[in-house]
Amino acid sequence: RHTVGYDRLETPEELSLLASIYADLRLYINFFQPVLKLVTKERIDGKTLRTYDQAMTPFRRVLALETIPVEIKARLLDHYMQLNPVTLRASIDANVALLWKIVR
Repeated sequence: RHTVGYDRLETPEELSLLASIYADLRLYINFFQPVLKLVTKERIDGKTLRTYDQAMTPFRRVLALETIPVEIKARLLDHYMQLNPVTLRASIDANVALLWKIVR
């Protein structure tokens, strides 16, 4: 909802655009957007002290895990090499603009 807003989307054209936006957004977020993970949270004298792990993308976190088989990591790495964050973001922005034009 952060990307597409809270408008009501009903027509098949709007729903297909929404599906396209979410497909690109999933790839963009999982492969290129770093995330801070909370490691510890403790309360000291009425203040909450939070400690975060190093910012990494979900893709990099999966690659860092030793429990994931090498074949899956290789397949993910191959998929990552085929992606371009600039074109993904441009596609997302263009589809969102088109969706807003249709809705309004």
